[in-house]
Amino acid sequence: MMLTSKAAFRETFGSTRWREGYEFQQVDTFIDEVVETLRAWESDDRAGDAQLPEEAWPRVRVSSQDVVNKMFRATRFKDGYEQEDVDLFLDDVVETLRHYELAAAS
Repeated sequence: MMLTSKAAFRETFGSTRWREGYEFQQVDTFIDEVVETLRAWESDDRAGDAQLPEEAWPRVRVSSQDVVNKMFRATRFKDGYEQEDVDLFLDDVVETLRHYELAAAS
């Protein structure tokens, strides 16, 4: 399933209290970068020139590997996002970014 920037922007996660979760601000900041990256991939100038070298794509801030390697700080005694909700969403992000990256590489 291809994730759109609009869907990523609207994504919500459950929250935790008194058990481990991911810090709200850290996740929100990363999701903002993901949304900006998806918008860049979706834009006409990206889709129309798949042979453009990656270093020429300054608006593409997050790669699929960045998402795979991303580690969020865990919360313990304060509210946070449900880890499973965030992790499942990031799986969709990785799949979508890999699709774009493979298309650009071919």
